[in-house]
Order: sequence, then structure tokens, then C-alpha cells
Amino acid sequence: MNHSQPHYYPYFDYLRGILASIVMLGHDHVINLPYAASFAVQVFFALSGWLIGGILLHTDKNKLPKFYYNRALRIWIPYFIALALIVIASLMKDEITVLWYEVVSYKALFVYNWFSGAGLSSVIMDGTANHFWSVNAEEQFYLFAPLLLVLIKPSLRSNMYIWIILSVVFCMFTRYGSISLGVLAAIYAKQKPDFQLFFYTRIICIVAIIFSLMVLVWAKESEYIFYRLAPIASIAIVLLCAVRGNKTRFGLIVGGMSYPLYLNHWIGVFVGNFLLDPFGLRDSGIRQFFAVIVNYMIAVGHYLMIDRLIKNHRNSWYTAARANIAWIVAYGMVIVGVILGLILM
Repeated sequence: MNHSQPHYYPYFDYLRGILASIVMLGHDHVINLPYAASFAVQVFFALSGWLIGGILLHTDKNKLPKFYYNRALRIWIPYFIALALIVIASLMKDEITVLWYEVVSYKALFVYNWFSGAGLSSVIMDGTANHFWSVNAEEQFYLFAPLLLVLIKPSLRSNMYIWIILSVVFCMFTRYGSISLGVLAAIYAKQKPDFQLFFYTRIICIVAIIFSLMVLVWAKESEYIFYRLAPIASIAIVLLCAVRGNKTRFGLIVGGMSYPLYLNHWIGVFVGNFLLDPFGLRDSGIRQFFAVIVNYMIAVGHYLMIDRLIKNHRNSWYTAARANIAWIVAYGMVIVGVILGLILM
């Protein structure tokens, strides 16, 4: 059954599922290529910049509370469920220290990516939830992007030169260059609709992917080169997949399960090790296969029972008061998290 939607990109559903699977397989050492999981995260960032940037470029100021409300429901509920599961497992396994409370606080306040150094990365179950840093980065993007894409005057927010400079700065000095390139592409798409479908654009994207991946393979474990080139390959992949089409039931499940899979893929590993360790199969190929099956089952169940329910009912749950609460709480959490982090530095 297909559901036609003029602004829907069906390939993104499959791209999300593939990226979340790469992260899962990379973290469990099924895929041992350097930076495989990190590269998947960069593509996620570029995808977010393209989609959210495109949404905000067509959002009026008075619609921003609704934007924050939708993002809050979409991100917070699965995230805090995942964080609660991590905390419960950690309480049974780890020694609870002051640093443990500090790390949990940073994750709960969406600032872990800013305050994850100084030996904090391995405090919770040997770093099991370290991948939450990227969700924190996404949340910060949702808070700061409207300031640049909605609230400033149109001549500035759609100025290609400004965004090219910002993208260069982000690509050269941060790990978030892929997000800025995604936004840059969305701004250009507003000025030149469907530019990503032009023949020369697709050729450039293919060449960029091949060149970037060749250099990344050659550079192997160079973090500096990775964070300079990964954004280029990431936005190229997103643009190649940015083809409008119809929703499909299978595609919706693949795309929908990607977020809970990304958050909770540690569960299959822990369950598999617990059940198979008595047979000497801990961290074996059998355990890895078992973990993949368990993780997909959990992710699909999570999507069908929680994420899809939220998406289907969020409009009926919406009120202006709830939307205002959402954006106030969103900014408030990050502000409190930054203050806490600066105090404890």
C-alpha cells in the first residue's frame, strides 16, 4: 500500500535503517572498518541538516512552538526510555559514584557531547551509552537552528555566502560539519529547487563520495582527516538519496525502527552475553548474530508500540500551552546542563 506525498523522500527510510545498522554492527565489532560507526553518524547529521533545515526555512515565527513540540515528542520519549534502561542496567552492574551521577545528568540535560571528557566516557557500563552524545548534538541543533533560520531577517538566513563560511568553519574545527553542509544544501535547494536531481549534481556527488572514501581508507585512523572529509561524503550520500516518492509500509518500518535501534542496540549484546556466556560463546559470532536479531526485534517493537503511536497522535495532543512548555523546557535543560558542566569542570 503506497501513500503519495509530494515532499516525502522514501530512500531516506532505508538510509536511516542502514545507518543505524552500521552503528550497531560497528559497536559490536562485526564491522571493523575504522570510523564505520562514526561515518554513519556523520551521514545522520547531514540528513538532519537537510531535513530540519528545509523545514525551518519554511517555518514562520509563530509556528516555532509547534516545531519544538514535535521535536520534543519525537526525540525525548524514546531517548528518556533508552536512558532509563541504561541507568537501570548500570545500577545493577556499576559502582555508583559522584562521577556516575554527573554523567547521567549530562545525558539527561542533553549536554554530554560538551562535557564527556576527563575520564567520564567509561563511567556508565564501560561507555555503553557513549553514542548518546550524537542525540545531544541533534537536540542542540534543534534549539540553535531556528535562531539562524527563522528569527533573523530573511536576507541573512538565506545568504549562501554566510552559510558557506559557517560550513567551512564547522567542517574545519568541529565534528558537526555534516549538519552545516546539510543546512547549506537545504538553503540552496530553496533557491534552486531539486538541484540534487540535476545530472551534474549527481556526478559531483558520486565523485565526492569515491574521493572522500578513498582518502579516508588511505588515512585509516587519522581523526583529523576523517572529520574534514566525512561531511563531504555524508552530504553527497544524502543528496543522492533525496528523491521524492511514495511512502511504503516496509520503508516506514525500516526508517521508524532506526532511532530506537540506534539508542538501544546495546541490549542485544548484553542479553546475548548473559545467555551464551555459560556455553563459552560470549562475544562469539553466534552471540553477535543473536544480538542483531534481538536488537532488530526490540527496535521494530519500539517503533510499532511507541514511536508510531506518538506520530499518529501528536497533532491531537497538541495545544499552544504544551508547545510553549516544550520549548521552555528544551532550552532550560541545556542551560542548566551548561551551568552544571561549567561548575564541575
